[in-house]
Amino acid sequence: MKQLYPYEKYQDDCPSWDAVKAASEYAIANQLGVWGNPAAVKPWDYRKKN
Repeated sequence: MKQLYPYEKYQDDCPSWDAVKAASEYAIANQLGVWGNPAAVKPWDYRKKN
């Protein structure tokens, strides 16, 4: 299973953004992937700390 956080800053450059957003919303609603892991750290938060 692929896990990702959609980065809305780049949505205009993503030809599949609608599919990415829909998959993300489904994962959030069903606590799947990174959304079901309370210890998961968003990449941009990790980069700020390191």
